[in-house]
Amino acid sequence: MIIRIAILSALLLFPVSAHSQNMVSINVGGGLGLPMGDGLDNAKIGPSIVAGVSLDLSESAAIVLEGQYSQYKPDDDVGIPSGVDATVKLTGVNVGARLQTPRENPAGAYLHLGLGLTRGTGQTSGSFGGINVNASDSENSFSFLVGIGMKYAVTETVSLMVDTRYNHALDHFGSSTQWIPITAGLSFTFPG
Repeated sequence: MIIRIAILSALLLFPVSAHSQNMVSINVGGGLGLPMGDGLDNAKIGPSIVAGVSLDLSESAAIVLEGQYSQYKPDDDVGIPSGVDATVKLTGVNVGARLQTPRENPAGAYLHLGLGLTRGTGQTSGSFGGINVNASDSENSFSFLVGIGMKYAVTETVSLMVDTRYNHALDHFGSSTQWIPITAGLSFTFPG
């Protein structure tokens, strides 16, 4: 329901230009996520993956639907016993808008805004003092993101992308969770 409302809102806010060809892009990227905030303040930098599709509504605006995954482990000084593995995984989907420089420029910048749902999963497994430990807990939360990026057209249909974004899940296990993925990837663009 939220995704439908966001898509409809974006279509009303950013009308499709009648004079330009709409383009569809498939975007994939990966990099590192910087943990921060209450939910991840004792975590190490971890891997981050993002993939999605976007539809240009005009030369300077697109609607974006994407999924993301980030994983974090606790800092060494947290005191997790040897032989025990603890991980926090953040998986989510968001819909939003990307405001961008026109396509005719080979290099361009963009601003990304999105709303979505993030699932936080905490897992602990291993053995401590002869006792096997295996626990998992998950919780869903509404989330939002604000990001900036650069895109460089290598060919007419392939572009390199680098971006960073601030992600904020409103309530995971009683506290908010924030993280900043910094990713590099590819965008494959086709006529819509």
